[in-house]
Amino acid sequence: MATPWSERVDKRPGLKRGSDEWRERVRVASIRGQALKAERRKVRPGDLHTLRMSGTVRAELLPFIGLAERETAELVGALGGIDAVSPQRRILIEDLARMGLCLRGELARYMQTADGEAAGRVATIGRARAATLAQLGLDRFERDVPDLRTYTAQRAADTAKDRLSDAIATPADIDADDAERGLA
Repeated sequence: MATPWSERVDKRPGLKRGSDEWRERVRVASIRGQALKAERRKVRPGDLHTLRMSGTVRAELLPFIGLAERETAELVGALGGIDAVSPQRRILIEDLARMGLCLRGELARYMQTADGEAAGRVATIGRARAATLAQLGLDRFERDVPDLRTYTAQRAADTAKDRLSDAIATPADIDADDAERGLA
């Protein structure tokens, strides 16, 4: 039987509310949270923040502004931090965040209306974002490459899986066979 939460709290230091360890953990987390907020304020596009605070943005779009601000912070972090980003790159990053906001808004419109024009705008904005990412040099990231033994094992497993899926008959295959036999 699992140990109740109340008993686990007493056994792990720093989890008992009001203890000195708990107070220290809360203090450190609060300082770290305030530092992160200050860093995000430095990084976020000013116009998006102004729009959010002005009250002119529709309630449905407010979460998209938060995503754009988070995306900006992540891009700046990927480029080495606020001090390592040149003014030119900062402009590109802010433009990328604005395009992301527009992309998300258009995607929401498309999902609600299935409007073909909205789908075209989503594709256009997506291509523009990809080009901006390429300009920033973020189109290519290093990825882990497995060793030869792992790679060949993965390929063998994928090949076996493909063979199995090819061997399984689908309803379309059955209908085609019936049509050939004159049963359809």
